[in-house]
Amino acid sequence: MPCNFTAGGDDFDVDAFLSAHTVAPNDAWRRGEQCRSGKLRSWSGFTLVASEADFSDLDRQVQDVNAFMQRNTSWLQALVLYPGADFTSFDFGVEVPSGTVIPSVYFPPDLVKAAGHIGIGLQASIYWPLSALDEPTNA
Repeated sequence: MPCNFTAGGDDFDVDAFLSAHTVAPNDAWRRGEQCRSGKLRSWSGFTLVASEADFSDLDRQVQDVNAFMQRNTSWLQALVLYPGADFTSFDFGVEVPSGTVIPSVYFPPDLVKAAGHIGIGLQASIYWPLSALDEPTNA
């Protein structure tokens, strides 16, 4: 997973927002629609790729997201203020080294400041390398 940007909310009119702004999401959904799991969506929103850098390249993801925010400041600011848009976040996919006991992810101040200035959250989804999943454990 690259770094994805996600926005939405219970009462977010995703179609109205997307038609008013030049945003090309990977996916958009509406509250009440059925998702792949068969459950009904509890909120409306959209997601798009903010960085295609690899899981193992957090530095590149950070650079890409900083550039993404600079290029898209106008509609990102409009989104944060848009009625019903209760959630906005960059989700960084981060691979942690095999054997890491407590993974931590460091976000540099310039990224935190830029995202915070707009009103966007930062999160990290932690992924273990596939090879780590195959390693035997001593029980």
